[in-house]
Amino acid sequence: MAIKSITAQRTSFPEIGILRKGARKQADRPGADLTFFRFVSEDIDANRAFLEAYGPEPCRVNVLLPFSSTDENLQEWMEHWGTGSLKHRCDGATCVIWQDEAGAYHTDPIPCPSLAAGLQGKPGGCRPTVRLQVIVPELKRLANVLVLSTSWNDAVELDANLRAAETAARMMHIDLRGIPFTLSRVEREISTPPRHLKDGTVTQRVRAKKWLLHLEAAPSWVALQIEAAR
Repeated sequence: MAIKSITAQRTSFPEIGILRKGARKQADRPGADLTFFRFVSEDIDANRAFLEAYGPEPCRVNVLLPFSSTDENLQEWMEHWGTGSLKHRCDGATCVIWQDEAGAYHTDPIPCPSLAAGLQGKPGGCRPTVRLQVIVPELKRLANVLVLSTSWNDAVELDANLRAAETAARMMHIDLRGIPFTLSRVEREISTPPRHLKDGTVTQRVRAKKWLLHLEAAPSWVALQIEAAR
């Protein structure tokens, strides 16, 4: 007999590492945004294999997707993290999990408190949190590597990339698991929101260059598909 609370959980391979966009956190501020991926793992073999395959500062990583659809591989939420704990997770309007003043978690839906306070995307409020599950072939492990980002632009880009690939895959009678991908950092000019400074002033929205995430089918695989179509 299966334990219902266990068998009903989301299917997932073991997680052996994280691909991060930023440097290590400083004592009083987040780590600086990087132009390459930072692989973090407590698995000695995974660290060694990744370093041998990609070196210390890779801008591009080969990945496979463990699940057939976009929604299974990619999670996008608005999240507010406080001191060491998640305060709430929402879809931008309604919380799916939230923490009360005593520290207990609840899953009954309530309106997003950050939205009501006008704090979404601002200090003290929830912000986009993107989690993409991938398999890195060079690690030679049937295990997930988690790609993390807190960028709204990354959320939009990855969602669009995956849904386009999913549509193309259906036309070829396959799914996302049958497509090798390249995950890369690309420099793009984006509109950045106003910043709230410590002295109470607010900066204006400006254009700035940022190193964002980009996911596309591996060019070598695409070339084979084009040749087969011919």
